Amino acid sequence: MSWFLRHPRYAALNRFADGELDPRKHTRVARHLADCTRCRAEVIFIRNAGRLAGTLDAPPAPTATLGRVLERRREGERALIPLGPPGSRPDPAT
Repeated sequence: MSWFLRHPRYAALNRFADGELDPRKHTRVARHLADCTRCRAEVIFIRNAGRLAGTLDAPPAPTATLGRVLERRREGERALIPLGPPGSRPDPAT
């Protein structure tokens, strides 16, 4: 049996680390992790990377974006949430 058939795929390890696997798959991966230090280390790495990413500040918005938002606010627009493709948005005047 090849290595690829014996180990969960990275996507499954990632979903396991995030608690997103269905119960049956979770049990299978957990059983594998009990015996496989390599995959267990990968799950630890994924979890640590997620925690670290959560501590980082979001990058500032590009200056041009901020300018457009401020201009739209000056024009009286209250919500800047896209509702779909530009042609599908309701007319705010109606």
